[in-house]
Amino acid sequence: MTTEKKAPSSASVQSSAQLRYEKSLLDSMIGVFRAEPDWNVTWASEGLLEFTGLTLEQARNTGWLQTVHEQERQRVARAMARAAGGGDASIVAEYSMLRYDGESIRVHVNNVPEKNSKGEVIGYLGVVLDMAERQRLNEELKELETRFRTLARIAPVGIYRCDVDGVLLFCNARWFELSGVEQPLLPGQKNLDAIHPDDREQLLSLGRMFLRSDRQAFPSPGSKESPRFLEIEYRFLHEDGRVVWVLDRCIPERSADGHIRGFLGTLTDVTQMKAVTEEITALHSQLEKKVQERTAELEAANAEMEAFCYSVSHDLRGPLRSIDGFSQLVLEDPDSTLSPESVEHMATVRESSEHMGRLIDDLLSLSRLSRRELNHEVVDLSEVCELIVSALQQSSAATRHQVRIAAGMTAFGDPALLQSLLENLIGNAWKFSADCASPNIEVGFDGSGETAVYFVKDNGVGFDMAYKTKLFKPFERLHNNRRYPGAGVGLASAQRIVSRHGGRIWAESRPGQGATFFFTLGRKQESAR
Repeated sequence: MTTEKKAPSSASVQSSAQLRYEKSLLDSMIGVFRAEPDWNVTWASEGLLEFTGLTLEQARNTGWLQTVHEQERQRVARAMARAAGGGDASIVAEYSMLRYDGESIRVHVNNVPEKNSKGEVIGYLGVVLDMAERQRLNEELKELETRFRTLARIAPVGIYRCDVDGVLLFCNARWFELSGVEQPLLPGQKNLDAIHPDDREQLLSLGRMFLRSDRQAFPSPGSKESPRFLEIEYRFLHEDGRVVWVLDRCIPERSADGHIRGFLGTLTDVTQMKAVTEEITALHSQLEKKVQERTAELEAANAEMEAFCYSVSHDLRGPLRSIDGFSQLVLEDPDSTLSPESVEHMATVRESSEHMGRLIDDLLSLSRLSRRELNHEVVDLSEVCELIVSALQQSSAATRHQVRIAAGMTAFGDPALLQSLLENLIGNAWKFSADCASPNIEVGFDGSGETAVYFVKDNGVGFDMAYKTKLFKPFERLHNNRRYPGAGVGLASAQRIVSRHGGRIWAESRPGQGATFFFTLGRKQESAR
């Protein structure tokens, strides 16, 4: 993180390092005492007396000298004599002190002058610290520093520390690899110098923003709030022209009074990720272009299909009407001398022309299924099936079919297309079971799975599953056309309707044992309610 100048802070807070220092100071303190300007002790704390094993009377005046190790006693006495009346400066001494059990402990003594209202030194207040404890803390700090440097050396990310002006104070080996900076250039190298020129102003602006916001941008030391990371991506420009993209995550370092004094951060190499992202973006753009091209081609194909369908409807129906009309005139001509066989032939011609007309209608209907817009809504399939069966019963000369329709069947789809789907499936079941002694049809569904499965089942002639691949192809018929008339596009239409709804259709059958057609509509049954 790089900035141009340091912003002031209005609050005074203790950093965690300062708190730890003060705690260690208290832990290492043996006791305190008060002495006159000539270093005659007048008072000592209970802790100090307990440590030395002396009473206050024994410690008064120069009695405290007996607690100094005999090898240093004269040196300390001479130093104190020279310091007596020597001014108002603090006096620091270090020597070995004898504990109550006779063990020698290295201590640090700091004496601060006390003054009267006139500014005259009237005595000293001394603090005795255990050097062994301080030594232990120093060793602990050294160990922690060694661990940090080891972790920083082997870390797969760049680690750095800089001041508010962007001057680097510490960098690990990975930082140098990513930035391309030569290690001999440190210390004093600016983080900004290695950054791509096009990215520098962005970093400067971001740094100024955080320094202006100061504590508002980041929690203060000792705060229970987790520190917020500043994240930014930028580029390093190597001398050989190579560009390395990095993700910089940093947090501010604060002084004891809460001022931001620098930043500590990590760098992650995201060059490859950037390249992949750019490649995905390029591929997405190409895909969008191809989709637009394919859409345009599809629209052109649909327009051509519309024109073709119009041509089929218009150009073929005319000749068919002529064939049918003239055939009828010949048959109705009172002066006709046609033989009975010729009359039968002419009737066949009329029947074929009518069949051709129905085929044209079915083909046009099939082609429209792929192009018409779907209008989805909740459809009561049970009610639709009731209407279809009622119409079939009215159109049949002899109604012997027993039909069971499950109650509560609903689906989400296009009402007209779903009706056409069921008309084809129920109509087929009706037709191919008509010759049975007791024709039965069942329409139901299973909504227990991820997607509702609907079915239409009959006990008719069935079919051989070896030919199941032909079921849903236009004009592919598995049964005799004279016995079971039809255009052969009903199941093809059913398959296209199901496909438009995102579902699938299939059948199970055995010759002479009926057939069951299953289909799904791509949505769970409950979603239609």
